[in-house]
Amino acid sequence: MPLHRPRTTVRATAVRAAAALAAVAALATGCASGSGGTAAPAAAVTANAPAAQAADTAAPAVRGTPGPQDLQVIRGFTDAANRGDVARITASYAPDAHFDRAGAHFTGRDEIVEAFLRPDVVDDDGHYREIAVTTRDGRTVVEYIFTTGSGVTEHFTYAYLIRDEVITDVVGRYV
Repeated sequence: MPLHRPRTTVRATAVRAAAALAAVAALATGCASGSGGTAAPAAAVTANAPAAQAADTAAPAVRGTPGPQDLQVIRGFTDAANRGDVARITASYAPDAHFDRAGAHFTGRDEIVEAFLRPDVVDDDGHYREIAVTTRDGRTVVEYIFTTGSGVTEHFTYAYLIRDEVITDVVGRYV
């Protein structure tokens, strides 16, 4: 399975992030209005920086137009994965590519393919079904429904960074 992170963990993280952001907002508002305009202590804001970053990751994508060459590379990978074509999957990635699968990191195309895509997609007879394409922060974001040969279904996005007609970086997150 592509992401291997229980959905409850992702939801719990999002809830904690939202609560942390609300606490920071309340602290900042209280400091600005109730204490003569004194700013919030830097430690309070810094301690919640990961929560703010998690909330940014969960934000809806800004709609845009992906480049046609990027889509060709991405759909080439998707088609190869759906056919179980390991050679073509491997060729879709740059030698030094990086893949962040919901916090599990794979570096280099060989590791991406051998430690993740071959066992969790190809060997499990997985199938990606594209349901939406957007752009965000210079990346082409594809929303997928993924189904394994045993019938397990997942819903997630891959935010692809394409350079020189190969995938150089992917960030995968559950929807």
